[in-house]
Order: sequence, then C-alpha cells, then structure tokens
Amino acid sequence: MPDKNLGNYVQEQTGKKLIIWEGYCNTHDMLTVKDVIEMRAKYPEAEFVVHPECRPEVVAMGDYVGSTTSIIEYCRKSDRRQFIVGTEDGTGYQLRKDSPDKEFHFATKFLVCPNMKVNNLKKLVKCLETMKPQIYVPPAVADKARTSLERMLQVR
Repeated sequence: MPDKNLGNYVQEQTGKKLIIWEGYCNTHDMLTVKDVIEMRAKYPEAEFVVHPECRPEVVAMGDYVGSTTSIIEYCRKSDRRQFIVGTEDGTGYQLRKDSPDKEFHFATKFLVCPNMKVNNLKKLVKCLETMKPQIYVPPAVADKARTSLERMLQVR
C-alpha cells in the first residue's frame, strides 16, 4: 500500500479507493506551500515540477506532477528554460546532464534523502567485486511480491 501522500495522489488520479498507509517519505513531506510560494516569487518564469510523494497541497501547486523519471523527461522536452524542482536533490545531476541549457532550482534545501545518500560508487564497486552482501528472499515471499508487482504494472 502506498504512503499517505502518494496514495492520495493515486486515488485522485484513478478515482479508486485505496488502503493508504499513514506513513510518508520524510524528504518529500518537508516541502511546504510556503517554500513553493517563495520560490515562485524568486523565479516567476519557472515551472514547478513536483513528485506525488509531496504533501497534497504542494502537489496541487504543481505545473507538472510525476515520478522522478517523468520529471526528468518532461523538463528535457519542455520549451521552458527554468524549473523549480520538488523532489530529492539527487535528481539535479540527471536534470542538468540531460538539459545543460536549462536552470533548475530546488524548492527547498531540505530535499535531501539520507537513505539515498548511503549508497555511493565506492560501495557499489565493492559489492560488485565481492558479491557481498547477498540478500536472500524465500521463494514463497518472492512469488507473492512478483505477483503484486505484475498486478501494479497492469493497472491503467
């Protein structure tokens, strides 16, 4: 089940009732309406692109709402030159790489996910060289998870 922010967005988009977990992404939930208002005043020509894991009132302010991948693609294809970004700051690298002629301003300095920062290239190389740590999932659990993922991919 999705967290409360993403679940709210999916319910609105699909019209389907979901069982929503009351938790949330600590990073995305930090972005506030006040942050967006301040950034829009500072960059009035910029479009606000936002991830649906942000608070519903923040998502409602978005000129474009989408996953990290779709935000990157949207910005690349857009004729706009400036964007206010409402998702994890690690996205900035790919945004600037794909669209070096555009400006990206993160909506707040607090969009830093500590969990995503735990991984780095040095650790990845070590894992590939040693093939450790290895994670084992019992076949019955893997089968149930696979079924859930396949069903989610079938939803339109």
